[in-house]
Amino acid sequence: MRFVTTGVTAILFLLPMSLVSAKTYPPTIAGLRDLVADDEAILPPLDAARLRRDEADWERRTGIYSKTLYPPTAQQMIQNIQSHIFEADGYVFDDKAWSASFPLPPDVAQQIAGEGGATTPVELDENVPLIVAPLDSKAASLNVALESYTSFIWEMAGGPSQTTPTGDDDLDLKLDYQFNPDSLPGVISIDMYLITYQHGLMHPIGGPENFNWNIAAGRQATPEDIFAAGSDWQDGVAQTAWAAFKQGGYVDSGYWKTQDMSGVNKKLTDPHYWALLRDGLRVETDSYEICGYPCGSPSVVIPWSALSRYLKPDGLVHHS
Repeated sequence: MRFVTTGVTAILFLLPMSLVSAKTYPPTIAGLRDLVADDEAILPPLDAARLRRDEADWERRTGIYSKTLYPPTAQQMIQNIQSHIFEADGYVFDDKAWSASFPLPPDVAQQIAGEGGATTPVELDENVPLIVAPLDSKAASLNVALESYTSFIWEMAGGPSQTTPTGDDDLDLKLDYQFNPDSLPGVISIDMYLITYQHGLMHPIGGPENFNWNIAAGRQATPEDIFAAGSDWQDGVAQTAWAAFKQGGYVDSGYWKTQDMSGVNKKLTDPHYWALLRDGLRVETDSYEICGYPCGSPSVVIPWSALSRYLKPDGLVHHS
């Protein structure tokens, strides 16, 4: 299994060597070709052919248009491939991608141009991880859950239908993901990131929408899979997370007030904002909630040992 972070947010992933292949790929065209060849061996024919086309397109663009289009480097291409083709629990995942682009509505374009802004087209991108091999009943259940979950996120953000995308809005949407190779045993943990950008504003806004699959149960993991009933785990998670955010220097009084704490605490105890990892529970907040734009969507990992008093004895977390 191989994985490279792509820097969507400022998160540090700790990669146990037992989960990560020792083989690395030099950030060169030769390294990229080796990676593509290796991934072709684990992908079904249609996915392997698409990967070969992506590699060929990249090499053509770097050779012809590099001075004008600024294509990604070989290292960035390698990182992108390793983020979207991965193996977990004996299954191979690949990216199902969809995108659309259309001009800004005329009235919005006129206003932005009058303010000196760039009237770039509206961009829509949705990337969903799906099992491509082997396609058994277990894989089908997980794929249905992933597609349903990402469709829900997309629609909640105001994303248009993929069959009939329209140009009557001025909001860019990008739904992307990264696989966690250090997932808790018995769990497939995938970080979803929804990035929105209102044309005319200075910065995009992003936030996590995480997906944790309980392999044995065949469904998304719930707090009841981890914490004992009546243990007041909500207070324990929130208090420990706040202490870690403050220690990490993430809490900025200019971006949150005491009366906002209950709203942040609600997210900290929401499994959609969790990643279930071997080392602990990673919790996240949305952009601008506790600090400014430069810190992104800050996250901290709470060691399971710090939550041991709340853990379910026969739950997903086996902590001694």
